[in-house]
Amino acid sequence: MNSKTSRYQTLVLALAATSSITASYAAAQSPPKAVANTDRVVWAQNFLRAIYPDLNGKNLVATIETYVQYDKPGKPIDYWQLDVGDGGKDVIRGLQGCLSHPILPGDSQGIPAKSRDLRAPEPPQSSDCKPGPVIGKQYVSTGFGFDDDGTLQYYALRNSGGREIEKLNAFTALVRAHPEYTETEIAETLKKIGAKYGPSDKEALIKSLPLAALEPLMGKVRLMEVQFEPLLENRQNVAFWPEWKAKLEVISHSGRKLSYEMTLDRFNGDLIPMNRLDLR
Repeated sequence: MNSKTSRYQTLVLALAATSSITASYAAAQSPPKAVANTDRVVWAQNFLRAIYPDLNGKNLVATIETYVQYDKPGKPIDYWQLDVGDGGKDVIRGLQGCLSHPILPGDSQGIPAKSRDLRAPEPPQSSDCKPGPVIGKQYVSTGFGFDDDGTLQYYALRNSGGREIEKLNAFTALVRAHPEYTETEIAETLKKIGAKYGPSDKEALIKSLPLAALEPLMGKVRLMEVQFEPLLENRQNVAFWPEWKAKLEVISHSGRKLSYEMTLDRFNGDLIPMNRLDLR
């Protein structure tokens, strides 16, 4: 091998090594790869299936909504809203009561404008008639926030009272009507109305947490603590007492260490919000 060929090969190897180092440095300095929006929707759907197993297998429908910055097409969507119900959230499935045709904007007395002069007069309506569109019942309305790399920032059940609103209202009305109730009597009232997780049910609540079901989505999940704030002397927090909170440590699939706090419903253990603590 002559000296010219040797110098050429040395130059090629040096360029290749430099390119490799430059590529490795660029990869190390580049931001995390954004997750496709479709993947976020699937992730959110699987998250709901993990925390609401009672809704699975019932042929329900998820309505998906979001918004984007109009002048920034292609930017990862960091907020998604999912509503789960018997049908699309705003889809009219039919009519009930006395109406036999849809009500259109601008209609008079429920008669479509184009056929107002052609239709026979509507028959008298009974006092128990309930005209209007039938929309599928929605069981949960939820929101998700994500980082650009798809890491969960927060989850929220949009009704902060949980899914047992009637029980919550009954409990609230009763304890506010009896300000003389002791803490023990308040706890007994809560259980009588149907709460599964009163102030003495910590172990049962811990067993109900869907941590194992969340690990395929989030990574290794470790429960750090479960507690609730004491009942205030002025009873301002009595309607939501005890408000259970669980702190989690998560090691994500990418090795990232994260901390989350769950707030849990007393009646059936529903996850109300879940917030990442480093964002506070």
